[in-house]
Amino acid sequence: MKAIFFLQWKRLRRMPYLVLTFFVLTLLFVFFLGSNGQGGEMEVNAYPGENVQETEAEAWIDRLNESDSFDFELVEEDQARAAIMDGSRSLAVEIRENDYRMLVAVEDQNHQFVDSYANQVFREEQRLQQAEEQTDAVNLRDGVAEEMTNPPLHLTITSVSGEESGFVYDASLQALFGMTLFFSMYTIMFSLSNVADEKRQGTWIG
Repeated sequence: MKAIFFLQWKRLRRMPYLVLTFFVLTLLFVFFLGSNGQGGEMEVNAYPGENVQETEAEAWIDRLNESDSFDFELVEEDQARAAIMDGSRSLAVEIRENDYRMLVAVEDQNHQFVDSYANQVFREEQRLQQAEEQTDAVNLRDGVAEEMTNPPLHLTITSVSGEESGFVYDASLQALFGMTLFFSMYTIMFSLSNVADEKRQGTWIG
């Protein structure tokens, strides 16, 4: 059995391009899958609805782009619909005066993420407007922003293992392990096919 094992290593030494090819393909797949995955900012098209001025829509876009997970871009309605029709975008956001509507082609996880985030932003703005109307405060927004920067209470989440940060999903890391396992299986299967041919041809002995 040792002779067969060393024979396979000698064969790999004679064919280094095979190993290098699988290694390079692994890196390429990880790069493309990682860049197209959930890592980084999600680009979302948004367009102003009826009776909404472009300046108002731009103000909402600035509020929505405060997150590092989303990149909202203000476009024309025809452009947003065309992007959904050709498949380059799966959704778009219609900005209204104090509300929004989702233009969705496929119900997927991205739609839920964008809807949840947009709902949070619009609800917070409505609460701030109601507070300004009820209190007549001049610098209410600045005070709220300052309190959010230095909150009186701090929440720290500790896992069972004692670490403060819990599990963080990384699409690039998942692609790295997935593609490495994928090409490792093909490399092993290719090597085993040679072993099976040698056994069938009776060249194991010696």
